[in-house]
Amino acid sequence: MNRFYLFMILFLFIIAGCSSSSSEERLKEELSTSFSNSLYEIEFENLEESRYEGKDGFFLHYSITSPDESRELSPSDIDMTFSKVIEDEFGNEHSQYQNTEMKQDQEKNNVLYVKQFFTNNLHHDSNQLISTAQLVLHPNKTVRFEQVKKDIVPITRDELTIQDIEWDDNKLTLTVTDVLDIQNVEWSLLSEGEQIYPVFSNSIAEEEHYYKGEFEFAAVLEEPFTIIAERSDTYELIWELPFVIPVD
Repeated sequence: MNRFYLFMILFLFIIAGCSSSSSEERLKEELSTSFSNSLYEIEFENLEESRYEGKDGFFLHYSITSPDESRELSPSDIDMTFSKVIEDEFGNEHSQYQNTEMKQDQEKNNVLYVKQFFTNNLHHDSNQLISTAQLVLHPNKTVRFEQVKKDIVPITRDELTIQDIEWDDNKLTLTVTDVLDIQNVEWSLLSEGEQIYPVFSNSIAEEEHYYKGEFEFAAVLEEPFTIIAERSDTYELIWELPFVIPVD
């Protein structure tokens, strides 16, 4: 009988250990500190406990980066918004206070830094915060690719990407993707201050977000020049970011 009880105690101890290990592993898997696609990487940087305008709480710091290092990100084209109230894993609430602050990196134009203050000190048992955010994009109708050269692709401006470009004399071939509908985009060039429209165009492949086309101009193309894409319509784009961040 004693052997049976000893076996059961050892068995329960092993099960408890496995359960605890599994729980810790599950917690790690649930953490979501960064999101990325072909246009952006949004990353949680750090949590800064602070007192702001007489209120106890903390700042959450994030970065928004474009993989295209030639691209300039501007707070006027991008917003990052947060839930009015966020919680830790126990349901302790923290309220958003004041507006979200965004600023451009002083050395890298393709990086924006974001911070948001939340009230109330962190609970001493808190291990993580559920902080849902949204990346809100405001694409422009007119998209300009300045100083185009053959070796710059892929290049992204206003969520529109030139994936490949070729030209010979007065003929230009573009392969382009867009998060908006690209089927009705009008293309032109800007050379020496003059906007030039093609005398002939041919769509090789055309889908909602993908386009490959050939253009023929009256004059020979000499780099660098500016490509202008004129969208027929634009609308706000929202990317949900369900962050689950650690509390150190």
